[in-house]
Amino acid sequence: MPTIRDPIRIGKYVKLKNRLVNAPMYRCFGAQGGYVNQEYIDSYAAEARGGPGMIVVANTAVSKDGVAFRRMPQISHDSYIPGLEDLSYQIHLADVKAAIQLFHGGIICTPELIDGQVPVGPSEVPLPFAPGLKARRLSDGDIERIIEEFGLAAARAKAAGFDAVNVHAAHGASLIMQFTSPVTNKREDKWGWDRLLLSKRIVKSIREHTDPDFPIIWRISAEEYAGIEGYGFEFVLNELVPALEKAGVDVFDVSTGGVTTNEALAYLCQPVYFPSGTLVPYAEAVKKLTKKPVATVGKLFDPKLVRRIVEEGRADIVQLGRVVTADPDFPRKTLEGRDDDIRRCMSENWCLQTAFFAGQRAKCAQNACYGREREYSTLKPALNKKKIMVIGGGPAGMEFARVAVQRGHDVTLYEKQGRLGGLVHTACAFPHLPTRHLYNSVSYLKRQMEKLAVKVVLNKEVTTNFVLSE
Repeated sequence: MPTIRDPIRIGKYVKLKNRLVNAPMYRCFGAQGGYVNQEYIDSYAAEARGGPGMIVVANTAVSKDGVAFRRMPQISHDSYIPGLEDLSYQIHLADVKAAIQLFHGGIICTPELIDGQVPVGPSEVPLPFAPGLKARRLSDGDIERIIEEFGLAAARAKAAGFDAVNVHAAHGASLIMQFTSPVTNKREDKWGWDRLLLSKRIVKSIREHTDPDFPIIWRISAEEYAGIEGYGFEFVLNELVPALEKAGVDVFDVSTGGVTTNEALAYLCQPVYFPSGTLVPYAEAVKKLTKKPVATVGKLFDPKLVRRIVEEGRADIVQLGRVVTADPDFPRKTLEGRDDDIRRCMSENWCLQTAFFAGQRAKCAQNACYGREREYSTLKPALNKKKIMVIGGGPAGMEFARVAVQRGHDVTLYEKQGRLGGLVHTACAFPHLPTRHLYNSVSYLKRQMEKLAVKVVLNKEVTTNFVLSE
């Protein structure tokens, strides 16, 4: 019986030391003009120290007209190779394999991000994020250019020291899926008659520009959730997976949903209301069809569930997304059975809200160090140790106490109620509204209060006179 601790090969020669992979998570920081900078490298270096088998660097544009998000790294020219090489080097320092996601945004791009050009797509369909405009239909020559750009990008990835590429063909956010979907591909030529032709040609291009054994991971949306026009899971099982396996894909990265409808978006970014492991059945079904390794992803912040997925044969690889944003050491703690030490994601989606929808640097409600690892990851001993009174035992009070105690201060936390957690208890108590995962913040911090022996006084309302007396 396999376990998450067991190594696994992707392709012939790349061997991961365990079955945990950090999924590609766009973070909207760390790249200026498409070039990665130090904070981007620091962010991935922190994740690498957390002990996964591999890290997939997110959303890297293969073409100038494929940039869909602010501060998005690029791999569209050789000048980007040195920075990407620094990134892969830092990941490898922690004995972790490095993959990079190749991306073209197609119709989800906006003119402001691609030098005022009209975003391209398979057909002249409305642009979802540029109201009033329609995509420019790609000519045969344009399509051939983009196929070549994916191949050249893979060659640059290999030159920069990456061990594999992850091709983004999911979520309606990639040009590849836009060709796959009948919602956006309304062509009446070879690219429309065979909606998988672009995918197969890109696999071939990557092989021609790298080598027959360079691993190709392919990210798919198992179901589109785009209404009656969109494709369903039957298409993926009966046509997409067999075609891509024959074309030479090495690993199937099975996600679902997308950006086209509210329902699709919910499956892409599973909110607090969704149960853990919502997408695992899709990977399980794909695994029954193919001999290639299959990776699952999506709201997998319960380490017991993570271990069971591989042990029960439901997937070969478990990908960790938001959970690693909340706690970069999630892989190591899960492998070591230190479940109580994990700072678990709440799936309230602040990271995605800030990065994708607000166009700001991604932020995490659980991890204040995210994107600021060089500044905050190392807690320095206080030069002037103080006696500190923390008034209120909600998440903010407990987090302050946790940090202050570790820096050497003498901390006492006072809470006027008989329990820690503050208003999170109220947020988790609505009838018929499953918000219990918000309590993950309280569970973690309460355990830290105990482990760090923070002095906690319950049922004590702090008054002015009490402060003065203390």
